[in-house]
Amino acid sequence: MTLTRLNLRALIRLLRAFPGLVESAASPRRLLWLSAAAMLSACAAGPDFTRPAVPEGVSSLRSVPMSTTQVEVPGGDSQVAEVGTEVAGRWWELYRSEALSSMVVEAIRRNPDVAAARQALVRADELARAAGAARAPVLGAEVSQERDRYAQAQDGGHGAPDYYSISEAKLGAVYDLDLWGRLRRSAEAANADADYARFELEAVYLSLTTRVVEAAFTLSALDSEISVQKQAVALDARWLDLVSGQLALGSENELDVALQRSALAQAKLSLEGLLAEREKVHNELAALTGRSPSTMAAVALDLSSFVLPHRLLVSIPAQLIEQRPDVRAAEALLHAETARVGVATAARLPDITLSANTGSAALSGDRLFGSGNGFWSVAGGVSQTIFDAGSLRHQQRAQEAAMREAAERWRSVVVDSLRGVADALVAVDHDGVSLRYAADDEQAADQGRRLLEQQYNIGSASILKVLAVERSWQAAELGLIQARENRFVDTVHLYGALGGGWWERNDVSVDETDSTTTRRTESIMPNEPQ
Repeated sequence: MTLTRLNLRALIRLLRAFPGLVESAASPRRLLWLSAAAMLSACAAGPDFTRPAVPEGVSSLRSVPMSTTQVEVPGGDSQVAEVGTEVAGRWWELYRSEALSSMVVEAIRRNPDVAAARQALVRADELARAAGAARAPVLGAEVSQERDRYAQAQDGGHGAPDYYSISEAKLGAVYDLDLWGRLRRSAEAANADADYARFELEAVYLSLTTRVVEAAFTLSALDSEISVQKQAVALDARWLDLVSGQLALGSENELDVALQRSALAQAKLSLEGLLAEREKVHNELAALTGRSPSTMAAVALDLSSFVLPHRLLVSIPAQLIEQRPDVRAAEALLHAETARVGVATAARLPDITLSANTGSAALSGDRLFGSGNGFWSVAGGVSQTIFDAGSLRHQQRAQEAAMREAAERWRSVVVDSLRGVADALVAVDHDGVSLRYAADDEQAADQGRRLLEQQYNIGSASILKVLAVERSWQAAELGLIQARENRFVDTVHLYGALGGGWWERNDVSVDETDSTTTRRTESIMPNEPQ
C-alpha cells in the first residue's frame, strides 16, 4: 500500500502552512500515527471497477451477407461489406448531397435536445471537478472585531473597565484524511457520471443525425410517389372522360363509368394521403432543426440525386462495444454505481479529520500583529456511527444491488446492439434483391399497360381489364420507389447501429490514459462539415 500523490501533497501543504502542527507532531508516536493515517488514506473501500467482459459467444459476426446486385435504376448500385473497418465520422457526407449535409449540420447547431445534452455534460464535468476538489484541504480566513461589556459582578468590584474590545485575525484549515477512500470513490463516481453524460450526448447526436437523414430520404421518396400519384390521377381523369364520352355515344355502359369514377376517387384519396404524410415529414424535419413548421423553408430533395455508398464499413462485435455510445454510456453508469459501493462502504467506517488554526488576537486593532499576540491550535477528530438500526448497512446492500443491476443492463444493451447490427445487415442484403424484383415488376407492368392500351384502342380489350392493368402499373411504380428508398434508409440504420463514427470526429478527444476522458465541451459539436 502506497501513499497517494494527492493526499501526500495535501498533507505537506497543511504542515507547511501551520508550523505549530509540526511542533505538536514532533514526537515519534505522533509522527507514526500521522504516517499510518496517511498511508491508510490511500486505500479505498469497495470493489475496483473493471470493464465488463464481452458476453460469452460474442467474438465475431456470424456472417456478413451483402448483396452485390446491380440494378439499372437510381440507387441500384451494388454494396460491399468490409469487416473490421470503422465508420466515417461524418457518414452522411457519403451520400454526396450538399443539401443533405447542410440540413444535418443545421440540425446539430439548432436542435434543443443536443443543446440540452451539452449542458448536461457541462454540469456533470463541473460536478466531477467539485468532487475532486473535495479531497484537498479546506482553507479559510476570518477577521473579527468584538466589543464587550463586563458585568460588574465579574470583576469583584475592583473598578475594572466595564468595556473592552478584542480584534482577531485567523487562518484555519480542515483536512479529511479520507481514511477509507470515501472522497476518492465519490470523485471516481462523479467522473464516471461525466463520462455517462458525454456518451449520452453522443447518443443524442447519433439519433439526431440518423433521424434527419432518414427523414430526408423519406421526404424525397414521398415527392417521387406524389409525382407518380398525380400522374395516376391525371390518367384516371382522362380515362373517365373517355369512358363518359363513349357512354354518350352508346358504346359503353354506366357500370364502366361508375367503376372509373370510383378509380379516380381512390387515386385522389391516395394522393391526399401522400400529401398529408409529406407535411408530417416536413414538420418532423422542422422540429429536428429546431424550427417551427411555419418557419421551415420548403425542402425539395430528389431521391435520384443521392449516391448509395458502395463500401459499407462493418465493425466486429469487440469494436462495436467500444463504438456504440449507448454501450459506453451503460459502461460509465456501471462504473459510477461500482464506485458508489465504495462510498456506501466507507460511510460505515470511522472518519478522521485534522484541523489547524493560526492567527493573532489583541485588545486593540493597532496591536493585532504585535509581538506576543500570536496563537495556534491543532486538533484531530474521529467520528463513527455507533447505532443506526442497520440503516447504513442496508444502504450499502442497496448500492451493491444497483451495481449488479447496472451490470445486467450493460449486457442487455450489448446484446441489443448486436441484434441491431445483424438486423441492419440483413435488411441491406435483402434490399438489393428486393430492388431488382421491384424493377422487374415495374418494367413488366409498364409493358403490359402499354400493350393493353393498344388492344383497347383497336377494340380487343375491355375497359375493366385496362383499368386493372393500370392499377397494377401504378402499384409497381410506387413499389419501385419504396424499394429505392429502403436501400438508402436501411444503410442509415446500419450506420446508426454501428455507432455513427463519433470517435472519428476531431471535435471530441478521448484520452484513455489512467482511464480518464478528456472532455471538450466548448467544441463538442461541429460547426461545419469537414
